[in-house]
Amino acid sequence: MNRLIRTEDLEYRTVEYALDANSADSLAADIKEVFRRYDPPHLTIDITALAPHHRADMDHFVSSDYRHRCAIFIPAEEMDRIQFEKLDWVSKVEPEGDGFLFHLAGARASDPVETFDILKRNFSLKHKSYEMEIIESLIGESNRERQKYELLQSRYESLKAARMGGRDMDLEKRYVELMEKYKQSLQRLEKLRQSKLGRLQMFYWRQRRRR
Repeated sequence: MNRLIRTEDLEYRTVEYALDANSADSLAADIKEVFRRYDPPHLTIDITALAPHHRADMDHFVSSDYRHRCAIFIPAEEMDRIQFEKLDWVSKVEPEGDGFLFHLAGARASDPVETFDILKRNFSLKHKSYEMEIIESLIGESNRERQKYELLQSRYESLKAARMGGRDMDLEKRYVELMEKYKQSLQRLEKLRQSKLGRLQMFYWRQRRRR
């Protein structure tokens, strides 16, 4: 079932319309009904849930009367160049959040495929940058755990020496628990270092230190 989402901006007194397309069977009728009932100046149609062959036929679902007021949204991760080249109805491509807005009407861009390639690369770089931030955070967490471990170990050894071999069960328990966390952090760190993104991050840090 296709679902209409109306978002009201109380400050500017405007309403945005978006159609979450889940059923190709009634899509054409639902689009027509939205324009008949609400007459929106613009309608965004999210076709993420539709099969690839339905995506390629979007110009059949949208009447020529409304094409200049419609834009089709697909997440970047759901679209590659091979799939894009099958969308011969696209006149213009724009970035929108975590995906693309494809326009059906208007003057066709000089090379929409080239525009798509550039935007796709930008999304890929943005995604990798985000993953690197996660890796850096996890490595930082591992380093902090190591520092805690070394500090507690030092205190434990000092207390043992001061007590001349006496045992502090509470301290020993904390020491064992922290050592286990430290080992787990080291395991996560090693997995990160062995991963492709982890190696890339380490290379980046080495290059930055040389500057």
